Parts: sequence; C-alpha cells; structure tokens
Amino acid sequence: QLEGSAEEPLAEDHVVLNCHAREAHKHVFQLTGGSKPKTYTVECDLPWVSGEASAQVPAKGNVAFPLTFTPARGGKYTGAVTFKDEAGYFIWWTVEVIVESPLADQSIAMQTVARKSCQAGITLVNPLNEAISFDVVTEGDGVSGPQRFSLAPLGEGTYDLLYAPLIAKAHRGSIAFLNDRVGEFWYELNLEATPAEPFVLEPFACAVGASTSTKVTIENPLPLEIELMGSSSAPSFVVPEKTVIAPYATIEVEITYVPSELDADQEATVVLEHAALGAYEYVCAGRGARPSLMAEHRPAALVGDPQSYMFNFRNPFDVPIDVDVQLEEDAVYPGALRLIMKRDGRDRKSTRLNSSHLCNL
Repeated sequence: QLEGSAEEPLAEDHVVLNCHAREAHKHVFQLTGGSKPKTYTVECDLPWVSGEASAQVPAKGNVAFPLTFTPARGGKYTGAVTFKDEAGYFIWWTVEVIVESPLADQSIAMQTVARKSCQAGITLVNPLNEAISFDVVTEGDGVSGPQRFSLAPLGEGTYDLLYAPLIAKAHRGSIAFLNDRVGEFWYELNLEATPAEPFVLEPFACAVGASTSTKVTIENPLPLEIELMGSSSAPSFVVPEKTVIAPYATIEVEITYVPSELDADQEATVVLEHAALGAYEYVCAGRGARPSLMAEHRPAALVGDPQSYMFNFRNPFDVPIDVDVQLEEDAVYPGALRLIMKRDGRDRKSTRLNSSHLCNL
C-alpha cells in the first residue's frame, strides 16, 4: 500500500520583462503537450495583459503562446501567468515587469528672472466615459503645482504649472501625470533663471562724523533656517556679516552709511546671499555733508568735586587729519559748554588722528 501527498507544482520559470509604459511588449510562453491533447485556460493577475483566453496543445506537441504586456505607467510589477486544464492540472510562470517611464510627450521651455514667477499651461484629454484624476509629480528647483488634477468624462482641461526660482541657473526638470487607467504622461522642462536686477536704494545723506541707515526686507520661503552672509564693496556702507532667518519668516536687515568724504558722492554695492536663497544686491549712493551740531552729552559731577568725562571721537575720513580742540560756553544755553573740533586748524591744542581712528579726549 502506497500513500503520497502532492504539493502544487513549482513555477516553470521566472520571466523578467523590460519595457516602456504605454508601449506593447510581446512575450512567448512554450507549452508542451502530454500523452493526450489538452485545452488550457489562461489566467494572469496583471491588469494590462492581453492575448487569447485559451490554448490548444496537441498530444506530444509544442505550442508557442504569445501574450502582450502593455503597462500604463512606470514602476516594477510582479505577477503570475497560469495555464489550467479541465481536470485542474496547471502549469505557471512567475513574471516580473520592469517598466520605464514613456518618452516625453513634449519639451516645455520656461524662462524667468530669479525671484519672479512664470506659468505654463499643459492641456490633457480624458478618453474615457468616466471622470478620472491624475497624480501629479514635479521635479526641478522652483517648479510647483497642484498634486491632483481631475478631468470630466470625455473632457479636457489645462494644468497650470508654476516656475518660481530663487537662484539664477539653467537646469532641467519634469512633470508627470499618472493614472492607472489611461497611463503615464510626462513632459521635459527646460528651466532657465537669469540673475535678478539689483535694488537701487534711495540716496543716503548725513553729516561727516554721523551715520544714517535704512532697512531692507528679506523673505525666507524655504522650510529651513537661513544664514545670510553680508558684504559691502566700500567701507562707508556697513551691513551685518551674518543674519539668521527662521523658516518661512521675514526679516529686516539694516544698511548703514558712514560718510568718509566731505561734499563728494560715494557708491557701493551691498550683497546679502545664501546658497539656497540666492543673492540680493543693493546699489547704494551717499554724500557726506559738513558736520554741524552733534548729539548732546550730559556729564555729571558733584559741586566742588572735579570729575573727568571721556568723549569719543572717530576720524571719519580715509586719511589722517589734525583737529583743534576748543571748549567754550554756549551763548544760547547758559551753563552749557561747547566742545568744538576743527580740522586743519592752527591752534596749539591740536590732536593728530589717523584714518578711521577712535580717539578718547
């Protein structure tokens, strides 16, 4: 007496197919007949496989049975193709389909200035009698748009693609529309951002020895903290070396003008930049006027008890100067004193100041 237990048969083979989305790829399965003719029904668990529903295999004969694979969208898919006869006997193959995205339907050029946006319209058509929705995938710096796009039955619509770059460069991107029913459609994007024009600030004006400033606004549209590096082409215009901006925040940066020439025009370019945010350039112009009454100082002392008071004076010029120091009573405000400092005087109480030197008097 013999007893046996039969397990399901192993797959005849593992078939690996490489193809492009929306392109038909044919593969032939070899069927071998037994002692009697057989009729197989064909089954496949992949949705985009087509071919005959049954296969006739003669006794002791061989039959080449083709199936056509037409995947709708890119990706990696696994499944099985099974041939089963009336008695339940079956043979099968495992199938792995590696699908590359289809060739680009169109190439779209988009050009704008850094930190300015432009749009492109992409028209899609729905060939089905039912409404469909596409998953939208974009690639490329500054490229954005809705992540879902819907079309009515047998309708068409225009998708608005936005390109808003932060830095000047030329590169490529892409946009893909994915739907399991109608497949994958994608477009190659040729993107170019030219440098932004510098901002021209209102002219600065103040007396030599004093300073004036203005504020510029910088916005951080990125989800990360930005550290702007500041620089100036001339020492008369000062900007912070480092400015930190929180994600999605806006900050004001102060640009200060400290004139170093008298009755002469001075110019400089101030730059605030970051690798991800780009460069902000500001054209600055200023003119130093003759000094007048400076800020008031109020030293304090007890009556009859002499006290000293330190007065700081900086040479605003780029060259050494001689200044005469004179202290006199103010005629307008009794009890007040005026400290008068004259450049290139001949008074014996003169002080030699180097360029941009801070002196304590």
